[in-house]
Amino acid sequence: MAEHKEHEHHEHHEHHEHHEHPLHHHEARHHGFNAWMATTVIFAIALIAVGAFVLTMPKAAPITPAANNNAAVVDKAALSDKALNYVNDNFLAQQGMIAVLKGNELLSDGVLKVNLEIQKDGSTVQEAPVYVTTDGKSVFLSEPLDLETPIPQPEPPVVEAIAKTDKPSVELYVMAYCPYGNQAESGMIPAIKLLGSTVDFKLRYIVSRLGDGYNSLHDVDSTGQPYADGPELNQDVRELCIQKYMPAQFLDYITAVNTACTLQNIATCWKTEADKLSLDTAKIEKCAVDEKAALLDAEIAATTQNGVSGSPTTIINGGLYNGGRSAEEFKAGICSAFNTAPAECGTTLDSAGAAAAGNC
Repeated sequence: MAEHKEHEHHEHHEHHEHHEHPLHHHEARHHGFNAWMATTVIFAIALIAVGAFVLTMPKAAPITPAANNNAAVVDKAALSDKALNYVNDNFLAQQGMIAVLKGNELLSDGVLKVNLEIQKDGSTVQEAPVYVTTDGKSVFLSEPLDLETPIPQPEPPVVEAIAKTDKPSVELYVMAYCPYGNQAESGMIPAIKLLGSTVDFKLRYIVSRLGDGYNSLHDVDSTGQPYADGPELNQDVRELCIQKYMPAQFLDYITAVNTACTLQNIATCWKTEADKLSLDTAKIEKCAVDEKAALLDAEIAATTQNGVSGSPTTIINGGLYNGGRSAEEFKAGICSAFNTAPAECGTTLDSAGAAAAGNC
């Protein structure tokens, strides 16, 4: 499937967590990587835009509160609003997030510090100051850096070893038009076809509630604002229906629609590819209306329970998979989760594929 604008992941979103939820026993196992992701996901696009942004940075001579009376001549409210709108329009809207103003402070050297709070679905994700020159022409997403001091690198996620079971559970979390999710699907599908009924596989979808409807990440208008029940969200639902009622043909359908359809033509293309596979399109359409809310609420519950924050995310037996995205790498990861690996695990699959370095 086609995709408009994405960013490289140190990330995910994730996408991108979507929901406020208590940390219960299942989520606690993933809390280490969630905390790490929270410091890298939210301003991931800003990394590309300005080159460097981390929550804790080495500083040159710290910018201090202004000692003069510049506050009398600087319109702090107008500058703060300008910075707020800039961050929301250029960095956060595409991620389904929003910044709210928490205060400002006039600093020396003609700089206003604007304190923002990043929110997702009404929940606070991160506090983030930005700095605006008092002439209103420039904004910085960090304080000045000391060129002689290395930037501290984030600790890698702490992930427990994946548990072993007789029949591993494998969940791949995506959005229909995330290119990295489609990349992961291309690697995962041959592995799942090889292992067949020896595993319990589900393709899961990262969505969020928006007003009276639901939103999928790439359903945004021309100004970057998310809207409900757009083409990606609708395709998420159709794919859920096919997975539920036509599981034997589901993986072939995903491959076909990823190859042939785009976000722009999916409203008709989905049916063309379904017809080629002799799928019952009337049943799919009925399911997409009658079962939409139940299906999407189940996806929201699953992403919340597992702390999923980006597409793609792979969960095997409740543990985070951090390997590559080739068919062979996915197969090896899944096969490591068997108490007794089946004979199929001895088959070598295609090892071509990208490392797990990009997310929506």
